[in-house]
Amino acid sequence: MGIKTTQADKWFSLCIRERANWTCEYAGTIFTPPTNGLHCSHYKTRGNWSVRFEPLNAFAHSYGSHAYMEANKEDIFKPWIKEKLGDDYNILLELAQCSDRAREYRKANKGRGKKNALITHYKTEHERMQELRNDGHQGRIEFVGFI
Repeated sequence: MGIKTTQADKWFSLCIRERANWTCEYAGTIFTPPTNGLHCSHYKTRGNWSVRFEPLNAFAHSYGSHAYMEANKEDIFKPWIKEKLGDDYNILLELAQCSDRAREYRKANKGRGKKNALITHYKTEHERMQELRNDGHQGRIEFVGFI
């Protein structure tokens, strides 16, 4: 039994996959939404609330790439993410240690629907990203993290 997936996780995951234009960031495989074949892959696990909803900590990976990277965290995932993030890798490590962020995220994840600040934020960001796609934007679309 894993960590419970919340509605906030769902919307954050959609932002991650939309950011990558529904393409595996490791293998380059292109997916057609909606699909369960492309995952929101966290470098620091979702159990770490300090970075659970942090865009620097999550990537779009196919099921196979996600499993491969998780099974080879030190030899494959760590070097890949260090290259991908560059100097931001150290920022991610610092953020992962910040207990104040964890408290803020947990507080924001209370309530349902519009009363849940995380759901509202990431749903709004996803809708904005989809509008850009509908207007013809083809590449990576960045989104604003909650904190």
